[in-house]
Amino acid sequence: NDIEHDPTAARWRAAALAQGYRAKASLPLKAGHEVVGTFNLYAGEAGYFDAAELGLLNQLAADISFGLEAQRREERRREAEAALRASEVRFRELAETIQEVFWISDPSSDRVIYLSPAFETVWGRPCSTVYASPQAWLEAVHDEDRERVMRALTQRTTGDYDEEYRIIRPDGAVRWIRDQAFPVRAADGRV
Repeated sequence: NDIEHDPTAARWRAAALAQGYRAKASLPLKAGHEVVGTFNLYAGEAGYFDAAELGLLNQLAADISFGLEAQRREERRREAEAALRASEVRFRELAETIQEVFWISDPSSDRVIYLSPAFETVWGRPCSTVYASPQAWLEAVHDEDRERVMRALTQRTTGDYDEEYRIIRPDGAVRWIRDQAFPVRAADGRV
């Protein structure tokens, strides 16, 4: 509050006095717990900033800090959304070009969350049939292999599911399938 005599003003005293400044209020601007800047006000009269005015300026600095933190959160949200969109594009590029069939299903309901387009090429059936009825793919499994495959399905969530079986395509062609399941676990270990 007295630039001419305050020892903390020594580094910039000459420049401030040359501009006619005799007092300065400098308040931290924070984003979270990090100081990201200062809010500085200058006055031409020493002792200009009294306690009441400093209280108002502190509140103003807190309001500016709140705005800065809100802006920072919004920027992080936008960055996260952009990263998610880029990840989705990479996943879609991979999923739509890979020649192997893969799907993601919810183990609690057997609902198919995603089925790669290669299913239509390999199985000769539209993906929509599996989305509508998650067990529809089993109808294509050869009669001699179906019961074994159905028994083995109980092991999908353990990571021990690795089966070879035949399917019969709608055009009558027989194809051999190697089918493996890989459980994806949440942080709590739940599949």
